Amino acid sequence: MTSTVCVLWTGSVDDSTVFDNCHLEAVFKTMRAHCRLVGDGGYVCRSYMLSDINPVTAAEHSYNAAHASAPNCSERTNGTHSTIQ
Repeated sequence: MTSTVCVLWTGSVDDSTVFDNCHLEAVFKTMRAHCRLVGDGGYVCRSYMLSDINPVTAAEHSYNAAHASAPNCSERTNGTHSTIQ
């Protein structure tokens, strides 16, 4: 679900830059949202953002495998919004 569209930047910008500068980041940072987000390697791993990690242990390898197998519909959605001129 997309709840915000930000048009502050022209051209191409990383999804993580947009997220870091939107009001939803503050909502998650202050833990007012009672859920977690799944992000790709472009996002910093935070308490509310699950992103892939550099695995060392078997558990970390399992985490990355589970993370990679999740469908990435948010990336497709953001890509669609990024192409709107």
